[in-house]
Amino acid sequence: MKMKRFLYGFLLMCISICVCSVKASAREAASPLFFTEWMNDSQADSNSLTLTITGNTIHLQNATPGTVLEVYSVLGIKVLSVKIDASEKTFVLNLSKGCYILKIENLVRKIALK
Repeated sequence: MKMKRFLYGFLLMCISICVCSVKASAREAASPLFFTEWMNDSQADSNSLTLTITGNTIHLQNATPGTVLEVYSVLGIKVLSVKIDASEKTFVLNLSKGCYILKIENLVRKIALK
């Protein structure tokens, strides 16, 4: 009985995650994603790091030169590491479809490549 209840709960959780990701991907397809790390809650600093993702293209603004952008799979395996050599940088992620985690400086974001 406990195993049956666990399996039903697990199945419900998986379905809800799939439904949420489908809704999110429909929104993401409509417009590019913009993420900004705010220095102050009330007002954005003009020097704050901005990460823009469109499809599999990433554009960084106001990044600190010398920092490293790391891309991890959802399993926590580092799949890509890129050294940022300029404050503004654009590059293409040549990765297979799936969900990934981006980390640069103190900014961490989840993305889905299609």
